[in-house]
Amino acid sequence: MPQRWREEASRGGGLLFDLGPHLIDQALTLFGAPQTVTAFVKAHRDHAHAPDYVHLVLGYGDKEVILHASALAALDPPRFAIHDTRGSYVKSGLDTQEDQLCSGMRPGNPEFGKNPPGLLREVDGDLDLRHEFATKDGAYVEFYRALAASIQDGKPFPVSPQDAVDTMTIIELAIQSDAEGRSVPFRRIG
Repeated sequence: MPQRWREEASRGGGLLFDLGPHLIDQALTLFGAPQTVTAFVKAHRDHAHAPDYVHLVLGYGDKEVILHASALAALDPPRFAIHDTRGSYVKSGLDTQEDQLCSGMRPGNPEFGKNPPGLLREVDGDLDLRHEFATKDGAYVEFYRALAASIQDGKPFPVSPQDAVDTMTIIELAIQSDAEGRSVPFRRIG
């Protein structure tokens, strides 16, 4: 294992604190605050000092949102998988922006942020359609423009304080759920 802060629990490391806020923020943006949080947070690798496996189930009454990350996945799982009574949508691969920036591509390039489509399968009786379905392209630049407008012009900050508190609350509830081996209710703070 590499020696870096992400591998040290005492320095805020581990997947729950590293990748977890991003996954939780996406779930909050798409579905709002959950009713319950159920979590499994483990360190599976030999000599691991921080969690390298996170499985969160956010309960919404009529649906569950599953957030999962593991340092031991030898194959890339889908990034998003949505299943319902009439079909499924699966999206693979990471957002392209970070790799594009590392390779020297800059915002303003017409290809910057372009993401490949996902696969949509619709099933209804004898109807069984499979087709590519475009996903929204990445827009890091818009976040930083909104941040600059907040600082310079007093516009609303791009992430509300409530969203940040809800994300931290879910992380704390995930730790509690794992420790107690049960689902815990989500109660908004603030």
